[in-house]
This record gives sequence, structure tokens and C-alpha cells, in this order.
Amino acid sequence: MTITLIPAYGRDYTSPVDIRADWFADRDFGLGYPRALINRTQFRLAYPGQTANVRYASVAKIHAIPDVAGPLEIPGVLSVRLTHAVTRYDMREASKRGYNPYALAQYLEACDTLERLLSEGVALERALESCFSDRLLQAVRRAVYGMR
Repeated sequence: MTITLIPAYGRDYTSPVDIRADWFADRDFGLGYPRALINRTQFRLAYPGQTANVRYASVAKIHAIPDVAGPLEIPGVLSVRLTHAVTRYDMREASKRGYNPYALAQYLEACDTLERLLSEGVALERALESCFSDRLLQAVRRAVYGMR
């Protein structure tokens, strides 16, 4: 069974590469009438094992996205992105007043905890929120989901 989606918020795509980038970045897509919004995480929970057909090029073409592992679900990629994000965040914080010189070790420990939670089957967003908070959570989300 396939579910047809359209880009939300007036977005339109010119290539399947752009669709997949937004799909794996958990951006919203429209589903049904009246138009409900759904992202990849919600889609995988609501329709496990189903294929998402996304309309693009002014809804003239369709691109099928099977329920496959995203680029961050490939072993090692998530670890590298997390380490890079928390290291970069720590370097920015180092110049501020009240900087904790032991913070980087704590951030890396939180990265290890996140990977352990994910291996136990906890959803990515829930694991992120349980390991990080505030500005660090935002920085890690940008790294994980590829947002700028």
C-alpha cells in the first residue's frame, strides 16, 4: 500500500534528491483532505512498512520513498555528526563568561547515552530531548536533521 503526500507550506520540488533531503530531515508534508501535516517520523509510526509517494514538479510527478533507513540510521554517521556538533558548540561557549572547562566531556557522555537509547529502540526526537536541552539541543538537532 502506498500513501500519497504533497509538500507542505507551499514548497515544491524540482528533483527527487530535494524530496529525500526534506523527508529525512523530518520536514512536514500534507496528507489527505482536509490537509493534515505529517513528517517522516510520524509516517513511520502511523504506516509502518508503507511507501510514501510524494508529488512534485507542481504535483505533475510522483517520487516513491520506501520505508528504509535514513542516512542517520546508518551506523557511525550519527556518532560523527553528534561529536562534531557538541565540539563546535563547546568551542563557541569557551569564549563566554562562566564557561565550564569540563563541559565537553559531559556533552560527549550525553552523545554516548543518546546512541545507547537509540539502540534500545527509543525514538530519535525523544532520545535527543532526554540527553540535551536548550541551545545545545538546538545545535544537535541542526546537525542530526541537517537543518541550517
